[in-house]
Formats: sequence, structure tokens, C-alpha cells
Amino acid sequence: MDNQQSVVFEIEGKPDSRIAFACDEISESFTLCERMEKSRLLVLRKQVEENVKQQFGLTAKEIENPEDVFFHNAYKIKLHTAIPDAGYTASLRFTDGRLKRGRTFYYVRVSQTNGQYAWSSPI
Repeated sequence: MDNQQSVVFEIEGKPDSRIAFACDEISESFTLCERMEKSRLLVLRKQVEENVKQQFGLTAKEIENPEDVFFHNAYKIKLHTAIPDAGYTASLRFTDGRLKRGRTFYYVRVSQTNGQYAWSSPI
């Protein structure tokens, strides 16, 4: 099985637009406004329960701490907090009045409010 790290969706809608999400045994329905309030972790528990039963012959009732075993071995899906367009776009206009002949290089480094950075190669 391939390891999928992330999938990013850009969704256009109003705060009360309803989104239906489904993957294997999990289905969720939420509004964009609800997703802007907090993220959500979805645990694909059914598959790991079947694997434990098949490989070890154990059911949840026979395991001392099944929640821990199943949670830590299950695939998970993180539905991150939705960010409105204004939260991830910016524009800047810059004129260098000291421009000299020859090669001049510029790069842009952006510091985000969440502590992450983005930057460009020399332009």
C-alpha cells in the first residue's frame, strides 16, 4: 500500500455550506463554519480490529487495553481546521530605488502567525 501523506482540498462556499466526507467505514458531515472552529481526527479502527483478529486470533474483549492497541495501530485521517482565503493569501508591491546595473537578486521570506515559514528562490 502506498503511503499517502496528505491531500489538500480548496473548497469554495459559504460558512453554512455542508460538506460530506467519506472514507472506508467513516463518514462525516459538517459545515465550513464548523470546520473553521477546530480540526478533527478520524480513526479507521475497523481495519486494525480485523487485522488483530486475523493475525493473533484476538477480539477487543480479549485485549487488556483495546482502545490503546487499536488507536495506535490504525490509519488516521486528520481534517484540519479550515482557513478562509484571507488567512493564506497576501500581496506585496516593492520598488527598489537603489537598483544598480548588473545582477541583483531578491528573495521573499514570509513568517506565518503559526510559526511556519515560506520563501522563494532568488528572483
